[in-house]
Amino acid sequence: MPRIPFDLEARRPYLVPPFTDAEYDRRLAGVRREMAREGLDALCVYGNAGAPSAVTYLTNFTPAFGSAFVVVGGDGRVTVATDSVLHGEPMHSMIWACRVADVRVALGPVYGGATDEVGRLAADAVPAGARVGIAGTAALPHPLYAALDSHHAIRTFQEHHVFAVWDFMSLLKSLQRNLTCVELPWVPTGPTGSRRLINDIVLVEESDELRGGFISHFELYLAGMTEAGADTSVIGAFIDKLRAGRPVLAAVQETGVPTPAADFVRLTWGLIERAPVHVQAAAFAFGREDLIPEMFSQVVGVNQRIGSLDTFVDYLARHIEVDGEEHTPMAMQMLADLCGDDEAKWAECATAVNLALDARVRLWDGILAAIGERAVA
Repeated sequence: MPRIPFDLEARRPYLVPPFTDAEYDRRLAGVRREMAREGLDALCVYGNAGAPSAVTYLTNFTPAFGSAFVVVGGDGRVTVATDSVLHGEPMHSMIWACRVADVRVALGPVYGGATDEVGRLAADAVPAGARVGIAGTAALPHPLYAALDSHHAIRTFQEHHVFAVWDFMSLLKSLQRNLTCVELPWVPTGPTGSRRLINDIVLVEESDELRGGFISHFELYLAGMTEAGADTSVIGAFIDKLRAGRPVLAAVQETGVPTPAADFVRLTWGLIERAPVHVQAAAFAFGREDLIPEMFSQVVGVNQRIGSLDTFVDYLARHIEVDGEEHTPMAMQMLADLCGDDEAKWAECATAVNLALDARVRLWDGILAAIGERAVA
């Protein structure tokens, strides 16, 4: 059991949320309005280290690993249950950032606890006989993660997923183009806070400081593919087509991008070309976290057994670090700045997030099928 107090009063000296209490209350009020519309007594929101956005949005808590549930009651109560607890001490695990008073912790499997303990804690917070909704199920671990247990599987994953890395950069640059001035002559453009946030994210994603130099995360990913022995010819041909001025969707078709990755790129590119900036920001903030610690552990295990994955391990570690600690909170603030109190904008964002999450699941399904097909062949 934890020895260090982690009740709200113990957390308060360290609790400095990026938003006001009024903003968090507004978010929870919006959730409760939708609950009432659906006839729900409670809503259970799931998140994890790879997809923490919904949990962070409601509570300011970002799980560093494991799982977290936010139980929102129609009666005003909010409970957080999590097994993201380093060394059995919640105050070592960013619980100090959680603004919710009722926090229930489980040790989880990392420290010898039961895998389902955190789920039981969340269920205990739901009133008996309540009609309960579930949100965030797209963040539940996909069977693909467990399948990344060999070089062949990881190479197949890379050959598909690299296109999602590229289109992540394209969505990011679209946001930068919409929220800052990238034309001449320069004029002040966009909300000042969002300008800074998007430029900070671009700085890391496009020119991160790693291994004594500077490199984009996309180029780091390509280096990891080369080291692993993955085929980079398709992504290379795709980039060459773009450099030559070919439209994105034509380049996708002409270079034989794998079907699951091609479908994913088409959705993102549709958002970039046609969606308003707040919708793009929602897809970026809530729909893009996909490289979670469970996947990282699988890749590390293969690297320890066989090798040739050091660069890819570095990519995954850095991506998880900046998403959880830096980019997710930044993206939350950017989205709040863009939508404000406009319920119509928030509704449009919700639709876009669902599309993005569905697309991600389809991408994972397609990669998993490709891994199985190559194993049989």
